[in-house]
Amino acid sequence: IREAAELKAAEDKSSAIRKLVIQLELTTGQTGKTFGAITAADIAKAVEEQSGIVINRHDIVLEKPIKQTGEFKVDVHIHGEVKSTLTLVVSPKA
Repeated sequence: IREAAELKAAEDKSSAIRKLVIQLELTTGQTGKTFGAITAADIAKAVEEQSGIVINRHDIVLEKPIKQTGEFKVDVHIHGEVKSTLTLVVSPKA
């Protein structure tokens, strides 16, 4: 019964994450070149700050840090069988 409850909670969290559009900013130079990068830890922190949903940074699947602006789909492993994808919008920092 506990496993079923955990799975249901994970599925609820997954559907909430799927609806998210997380906004982050990267510092850019005059030529549009970005400085720094967005890591899984940055994304986890932003998700918690912007939505109240807590995600462990180790559950965020990021092959390499994001070093450019634009819209990205980021996979999140919530539970053994439950995965989700959140939308991340990276804009230049003014």
